[in-house]
Amino acid sequence: MSVFSALERPNKNGGEVVGQLDERQSGRTKLPRIRSLLFAALPLVLASAVGALLAFNRNIPRPDSDREALVIPLEDLDFGDRWARASMSREVRLINHSSRTIRVTRVAPSCRCTALGFEPMPLIIPSGETRLARVTVELAQLGKGVGLGDREEWDTKEPSSWSIDVAISFKWGERPKEDQFAFRLHGRIRHLLKLDPPIVQFGTVSRHDLGRLTRTVTAIPNIPLESLAVVPGSSAVTVVVERISLGNESGYKLSVSPKKGGGVGYLDEPIELRCVASSGEWLPPVRLPVMGNIQSECRAIPDRLDCGPVSLGRPVSRRVVVRAPQGWNIEIAEASRGSDLAVTCLEESAAGTDHTYEVTAHFKQVGHREGEVRFIASNGAALEELVVPLTGYAISEDSQPEEGQ
Repeated sequence: MSVFSALERPNKNGGEVVGQLDERQSGRTKLPRIRSLLFAALPLVLASAVGALLAFNRNIPRPDSDREALVIPLEDLDFGDRWARASMSREVRLINHSSRTIRVTRVAPSCRCTALGFEPMPLIIPSGETRLARVTVELAQLGKGVGLGDREEWDTKEPSSWSIDVAISFKWGERPKEDQFAFRLHGRIRHLLKLDPPIVQFGTVSRHDLGRLTRTVTAIPNIPLESLAVVPGSSAVTVVVERISLGNESGYKLSVSPKKGGGVGYLDEPIELRCVASSGEWLPPVRLPVMGNIQSECRAIPDRLDCGPVSLGRPVSRRVVVRAPQGWNIEIAEASRGSDLAVTCLEESAAGTDHTYEVTAHFKQVGHREGEVRFIASNGAALEELVVPLTGYAISEDSQPEEGQ
């Protein structure tokens, strides 16, 4: 039956069949309709062909321009929850999606505040293969550069998020030029203790008062602890640990004192606290900074002498006061003498705790010169040495000091 058979039916009035077409008329009618159908379908066919070609083109590897030639799965970049101050490491997968061998030559964090390890190095990854590398991050080095905030915010109950941007330098095949691939490591830090205050500050104190100073710190564990102890090794301070009750919580009281007879100068010696969990596990140490400025019982005012630019051969005098408690004896131990500079020191007066001295410098050669005066202070039971540096720049009568000197 032809496409027109539906029209080939008898007339109800008994006449001729309606819709009957002869062969010539049928042929003339079919060709224009077929052509119109083909022209109508042509855009759809072309669009499908172009789409297939683009999809095929996307699947062709282009190692010379594809930025995703080296890939690390996202789940390998999350270090999860770790204890603060602990070193952590994990294996990451490096996948080579290019058609050439990749040679990893260098791995570096985005800032110097982080200690980062990457092994093995160099790392060779053939085309289409995966290699494992161990990445190590030293949490003790983390600071503001990785989003941890100020030190006072470290010791909280809630974990702190951190992240580090890392750049991998690698080469493709025989290409001499290095390319880079960047990724971000991240995780969360769990804090063992909440310290109040988080830093022990002694301020500026006299050495004579060291044995009388005590600062108290409250340590509240964020997990049940069996014990809390101080790691031995501090030579500047002593720490007494006492377990206390804080309402429904238990904590520890830390009494920190500078050691009597300690050295003079800036005190910056952190204390390490060792925590033992209720399960018996030894946990990473917690660091408690201790800071201060320990001054001698005897001190010089000013503590250094600057003569500035002076004429060659002309003496320059400066005064220095040595202050000492009652009962202390002050002596001049030594003054610099040499071929380029001679320093003399004479006592002018002594009133109460102040001893005034006149220091005279004789510059014998042109240029920057340095010297010093040493004093010995004693009270029969203790002996201290005070050193007062002296500097100056000698010029001849017809010259000026060089720029920048």
